[in-house]
Amino acid sequence: MRHVPRALLLCILAASAPTAVAQTSRNTTLLSQQHLYRGYSDVWGYTAQDGRELALIGTTDGTSIVDLSIPTQPMEIAFIAGPSSIWRDIKTHATYAYVVTEGGGGLQIVDLEASPPNLVATWDSTFTSAHNIAISDGVAYVVGAKKNSLAVGARFLSLANPIAPLEVGAFTSWYIHDCVVRSDTMFAAAINNDFLGIVDVNDKSAPAVVTTFTWPGSNAHNCDVTSDGRYVLTADEAVGGDLHIFDISDLGNVRQVSTWSANPDAIIHNVLIQGDLAYVSYYTEGVRIVDIAVPEAPVEVGFYDTFPGVSGGFNGVWGVYPYAASGVIYASDRGTGLYAIDYSNSDGAVQGTVHDVDSGSPIAAAVVQIVGGPQAVATASGFYKIYAAPGDYNVVVSSYGFEPDSTGVVLVADSAVVHDVSLQRLPSSRVGGMVTRAGDSSAIEQASLLLQGTPLLQSSDGAGTYEFAHVPHGVYTLRVSRFGFAPQARTISVTVFDPLLALTYDFELVAAASAEDFESGTAGWVSGSPQDTATGGAWVWGVPVGSGGGEVQPGTDHTVAPGAACWVSANAISETSPITSADVDGGYTTLTSPVFDVASIVNPHISYWRWFSNDRGSVPGPPDTLRVDISNNAGIDWVPVERVVESAAWTEVVFRVGDVVAPTSLMRLRFVAEDLGTESVVEVALDDVMAFDATTTDLLPGAVPTQLYPPTPNPFNPSTQVRFQLQRAGRVELLVFDVRGRVVRTLARGHLGAGVHERSWEGRSREGQLASGTYWIRLHADGGAHVRRAILLK
Repeated sequence: MRHVPRALLLCILAASAPTAVAQTSRNTTLLSQQHLYRGYSDVWGYTAQDGRELALIGTTDGTSIVDLSIPTQPMEIAFIAGPSSIWRDIKTHATYAYVVTEGGGGLQIVDLEASPPNLVATWDSTFTSAHNIAISDGVAYVVGAKKNSLAVGARFLSLANPIAPLEVGAFTSWYIHDCVVRSDTMFAAAINNDFLGIVDVNDKSAPAVVTTFTWPGSNAHNCDVTSDGRYVLTADEAVGGDLHIFDISDLGNVRQVSTWSANPDAIIHNVLIQGDLAYVSYYTEGVRIVDIAVPEAPVEVGFYDTFPGVSGGFNGVWGVYPYAASGVIYASDRGTGLYAIDYSNSDGAVQGTVHDVDSGSPIAAAVVQIVGGPQAVATASGFYKIYAAPGDYNVVVSSYGFEPDSTGVVLVADSAVVHDVSLQRLPSSRVGGMVTRAGDSSAIEQASLLLQGTPLLQSSDGAGTYEFAHVPHGVYTLRVSRFGFAPQARTISVTVFDPLLALTYDFELVAAASAEDFESGTAGWVSGSPQDTATGGAWVWGVPVGSGGGEVQPGTDHTVAPGAACWVSANAISETSPITSADVDGGYTTLTSPVFDVASIVNPHISYWRWFSNDRGSVPGPPDTLRVDISNNAGIDWVPVERVVESAAWTEVVFRVGDVVAPTSLMRLRFVAEDLGTESVVEVALDDVMAFDATTTDLLPGAVPTQLYPPTPNPFNPSTQVRFQLQRAGRVELLVFDVRGRVVRTLARGHLGAGVHERSWEGRSREGQLASGTYWIRLHADGGAHVRRAILLK
């Protein structure tokens, strides 16, 4: 085990950034494909009594039954005609197949042991159509059921007599799109309600809801449960939707432990579990196979892509069946039919834990990189696992504040090498102090303290104290901020010091000239102007309702607790309301401040926190923007401060008044949200506005050259702050790139004033949440470009 100088490490990691290469498969082989019909839906399987393996695939006009006993020679042995529909779902029990569709016709029952298989019964007593069916312990759970087009909920049918079902119960509390049942517990994907429900179905006549839970961007399409019953996996059928893994061992405290995505531009569909592998049908990304042996660290081990076209949309793989006794995987492609696929993992793996050599504590978020290959980020327990082709590699492990480690490993096909790593902490010291109010020295709670250029961030406690336990020796800028006070910064030198004492740096913050958190009311701000044309989504004051799961409109204001209120563009009825229910529509909506005075301030600055969501809908982005303007003559004339394209997160903006207009006693601000396009969803919010004297702060323009600071925290989950300094006012572009060089997010674009600016990034692209991995943040400003690396950890 050898240590690597940090400068050399950065060169190694930069050189090892992966290059995108189009692939059809990994660790999989196509055995056969059969394309006989005009369209396809889900797929299931059955092993006949004589050992034959059958694939059952839904088509637009019925169910095709295919003998795959010789997987390279598929042979259709029967076709069961049914109502025309693009949806058809099939499950098996005993020697029968049970088929439902949204096209009507009730429940079809097919005898699979007949020669050829044939339709023996149709059941339509309480429903005539359904979206999905699950079967467990002799009971069929038919979900999304309707009777002659009227919703009748989930229906429970006893299959004690397989060809004469008997309804024994129903569930009608909410729409269930798909479900899985284990030991009389139903795990229900409620896609229309944006949550996953757990229902006790021991008494079929009286099912009882145990709990429901949701997550940002929830679009729960289906789910499955691990064999030990501890984890449930679910998939969001939405652009940028993820595979989510939840620990359900304590139903009173369901916890998400990880997420996984193959491509943020694509739509995930279904997930099924077989042993330690999750098989995901991923539309345009094909069949994806994910190792979930450690649910906190899912890692892809194979895939087969049936769709050669552009990623995104509902083309490609609909369903996957991984339970055939032979191990052959069946997949259904919506346009090209039935695929028989063999999976054999020829990769090797390296796995282990990362710990502090002195304390033995796990190092969460340590970055583990196979030089020239993939990387992983350690979980909270320090665990990591990486797959790569067999061969000799150097594995570099790094974490802020520790000496990096590089060790040679040899990966062997279908085998895992255990490589535990203990990192040595760099020489460091404790840094702490007090944050108090200038004038009366009273404690300031929840002040934010950031060591610039590091991921180290702390908050002051109720007594105003703070402490960084380990700061590597060096020279830093320590910045402290708290709403209602002018921020301050101090250069500190961290050197060898008494290990029992902390280096002490105290701060006295000066109250802002004016500060408004909108907790007591509108504060004289006015919604609307004669120029407004919006037909919906006008500015209102109140407690925000997080439509879109809090990703379109914020679910909370920005003010620290117990703050609750802010200005928002209308308000949805509830968090489960459609994202289009209260957004800005059809034009402009304006919010204007009262007149305020900055003439007596030596170096007046203004800061505010704003939210502008414009990354949803079929055509998001420009021409829709948020326009922020300032006036120094009570609103007669207006000068632009910024034009925001998108920023679906609370984002702080700070600017020097003198860089935009001459400071006066007749200042006003206005915020204009506009919906000029026809296919975007626009939501806006504003909170925590203040004016302050920056004479003693680090915000003096020109004090330092234009630069982009490292994102904090980094690695991050769920969000990181991106801070940059502009030496002079000018046009700015702040972009996030993936490792393929594609722009996945625009954090800032337009004209900004000199000084410090900050943006929040929550690991999202326009389309939705991004997968774990390395991203690059690039600032274009002042005639140059500045780049920083950010690592998203899920």
